[in-house]
Amino acid sequence: MQQLLKEILETNGYDVYIVSNGREGVDYYKVNRERISLVILDIMLPEMDGREVLDEMKKFNGGLKIFFCTGFGSLVEIQSLVEKENLYLLQKPFSPEELLALVEEVMNQD
Repeated sequence: MQQLLKEILETNGYDVYIVSNGREGVDYYKVNRERISLVILDIMLPEMDGREVLDEMKKFNGGLKIFFCTGFGSLVEIQSLVEKENLYLLQKPFSPEELLALVEEVMNQD
């Protein structure tokens, strides 16, 4: 799924960096946060789950633009997190058009 996201976004002019686990994502964000406009997370990640990653990244940027992309939309935890943090959720499967529309919407929020 990561490669598909990357291909869709890069084809549409975005620079994309993929990490293999939550801890790597937090470490990458700490060093490169000035260059990162948007973070796309799954709730199920190795080493740190999406909620932990979100909490860590927010310590460096409270206005972080982020959304979750997951196939586990029926989980109460995800819905609760999305509502509590006022985030967006893109449920798998999705079309390239749905992905790009959500990226644009999140990027344009104040």
